[in-house]
Amino acid sequence: MSAAKVEVVGVYPVLEAATPCHLIELRVSGFVGEFDFVQFTQEKEGVDRQAWQVAYDEYLLNEDGSPGDLLPPEPLRISSAVRIAFFFHYLDLEPYELATGTDPAAESRLSFALASERYTSSNDVKTD
Repeated sequence: MSAAKVEVVGVYPVLEAATPCHLIELRVSGFVGEFDFVQFTQEKEGVDRQAWQVAYDEYLLNEDGSPGDLLPPEPLRISSAVRIAFFFHYLDLEPYELATGTDPAAESRLSFALASERYTSSNDVKTD
């Protein structure tokens, strides 16, 4: 079996958000087990770990990256390669730009549209 691999497909700004927010799209391969999205966090110096931002509104995407299904708030059981996406507020991209030498926020039309559509629909407030 090959080694587990998590590839960042894209990091897309969500312009509709009231606070800085990004949709992060990943491709996971070579992994069998429970994939826990709570593990996606970004350390913030001087802030208690309990207050760090974490992934939320996780989606299992179709193979081509098109919109898929909102996942329940629990670890995802993976037995084959998958594409997933989630939202993340207050993401600091600078360390990643320096590490890769590229801009991870470069947009693709499909995923940018997905970010806007999914963020808007997942944060709609219903009033009667």
